[in-house]
Amino acid sequence: MDYPTIEQEIRSEIYVAFENLGADRNLLAAIGSWGDTLADAEVLALLKEWNAEKKTQNYGGQRS
Repeated sequence: MDYPTIEQEIRSEIYVAFENLGADRNLLAAIGSWGDTLADAEVLALLKEWNAEKKTQNYGGQRS
């Protein structure tokens, strides 16, 4: 029987924490794929894209 590694448990808890905070489903999908179905670089790219989109939405594309 395979037991989850500490990294897997941490990722799982991060997912649950974000879910409990009402996180967007696209953000949850990226977090849930981390270390599972996507490579680290792919997850990082998704997170950067998500953050850039939110920044644009929140600030109208203008930098502060």
